[in-house]
Amino acid sequence: MSEIQLSKKEIQDRLNNLKIKPQGLKPRKYGVSIKFFNDNLPIPDKRVDYIATAQLNFNNGIGELEISKESIYFNQHEPDFINEIIANSISKSIYPLKVELNEKGLTPNEILNYKKVLERWKSEKKKISEKYQSEILYDFFTVVDSKFENKKQIENSLFNDWFWNLFYHKKFINYGDYRLKDVDLYLSVIP
Repeated sequence: MSEIQLSKKEIQDRLNNLKIKPQGLKPRKYGVSIKFFNDNLPIPDKRVDYIATAQLNFNNGIGELEISKESIYFNQHEPDFINEIIANSISKSIYPLKVELNEKGLTPNEILNYKKVLERWKSEKKKISEKYQSEILYDFFTVVDSKFENKKQIENSLFNDWFWNLFYHKKFINYGDYRLKDVDLYLSVIP
């Protein structure tokens, strides 16, 4: 039998990587509050608050992470402006979202319940169309429809979601011999 030799970096990577053992994992709820400030004022100019729930399930030995969003509030009130109603409908269409999750907590970002997402969007679009009608709204629906038709585009756009981006940010980082490491974290900041 030959001896296995690993470099120092490979050993550190193995020690610094999280392995998920699913026994006893329960759904977790996160309160998310995204605030946008203008002119260094202490009160946010805009804000979005919601509850995100993450639940790990196993289906035929494959880890499935289900993330849902609920109780979405815009500027501390339920959606009542048309732009808030549409944003809420799009969110209701996308979530709950199921993606594959491996034992290291990483995902290939492939949406496992894509057909459900499309069905929910059709239902939400119908509800909005019954209540509101305008040329601009129909133009907006055309744009959203084209985005939803492209599964890869939805998967890539998930990284514009703050919760998604932070949830999948590296938790264990090799800080090197000097215990210093520059790590970039990219978040969408346009309100």
